[in-house]
Amino acid sequence: MIVTDTFFHDPPKYAIEFKSKQLQMMEDEQRYETYCTEDAEVAFVAYGISSRIAREAVNIGRAEGVK
Repeated sequence: MIVTDTFFHDPPKYAIEFKSKQLQMMEDEQRYETYCTEDAEVAFVAYGISSRIAREAVNIGRAEGVK
């Protein structure tokens, strides 16, 4: 069997819509958040649920005088 044509000449409409939606989400998405970093000497970097724990650790450290 010899293939003389494919279906991949132009991207399907759903692929174009998906890429457009993905690009819009990347523009709108917040990539990071800072918390009490203005004069910090120590910084935590956390992702997801652990960021709540890191935020509380910052509060505790600040209460004890750690920047």
